Amino acid sequence: MSETKDRLKEVGASAIGSIVDMIDCYHQARDEGQAEYEEGYPVDEDGMRDYINQDPLEVSVKSGYHSPGDNEGAKATEYMILLSTGGPASRIVGDLSEYGEPENARLQVQDWFTPWTDVNTTTEQDDKLLEYACFFYFGE
Repeated sequence: MSETKDRLKEVGASAIGSIVDMIDCYHQARDEGQAEYEEGYPVDEDGMRDYINQDPLEVSVKSGYHSPGDNEGAKATEYMILLSTGGPASRIVGDLSEYGEPENARLQVQDWFTPWTDVNTTTEQDDKLLEYACFFYFGE
């Protein structure tokens, strides 16, 4: 079992490291006009925004229980950004505001036959996860 836990820690560290790198590169490209991402590949702010938007495998939302025919009650309240699948897998989950914007972000990992588990992250990493999530549109 500890082998699985170690593997999940590695997956979580890799996922958060990748997201932090993308957000840092985006900031550099925005502030300086250009940055290098992955093996010296130069990108500008728009290029980095496109890279981030194409990063996840899936972006989805869900709503809570509501009365049939109540379209207002069917409004999305949670989001999920699937980063990787298989064994192991990673995703970002969180709540949406009444305007469809991410309010928080949690990184989760999973391996075969194990439940999704939150990854322990720092406050700085939490901020970058939320900023990453804000790149995506969760509306209708």
